Amino acid sequence: MKKSIIPALVLAVLCSLSAAFVATAQPGRMHGGHGGPMDLDRLAEYLSLTAAQKTQAQEIREKTKQAIEPLFEEHKQLVEQVEAALESNADAATVGAAVIAAHEQGKKIRAVHDQHDAELEAILTPAQLSRWRALKDARKMMHPRIPGLGGPGHD
Repeated sequence: MKKSIIPALVLAVLCSLSAAFVATAQPGRMHGGHGGPMDLDRLAEYLSLTAAQKTQAQEIREKTKQAIEPLFEEHKQLVEQVEAALESNADAATVGAAVIAAHEQGKKIRAVHDQHDAELEAILTPAQLSRWRALKDARKMMHPRIPGLGGPGHD
């Protein structure tokens, strides 16, 4: 029975990693509608950012983009390694190691997103912070996490 469960579990993890990768694997796609990039001008208007805050937010976004692009590339390669291991009928330990590596990379991506949010929140007034958090909560409601799926944002 264990022999039939392991391939099913590996396949489920691969599907979840692939879904997480597709959802996040495009650099600069942070916090926008339907997974797309949030337009900084629209965000600035929604939060009533000052010109100085808007400049700071742009700097934070650029820094995040520079940090996250190489992580996305590595994550893409790791997911490809999982797929290759599955297609070559590699043993469960090899597939599992590849899945774990991709999942760990997803955690690094999530950490960069979390750092972005923390830096952005640090420049906001209490009223702006309240609106920002409401916006994030609304996005979570529109794009709920699926329990049990790994990868960025789905731990």
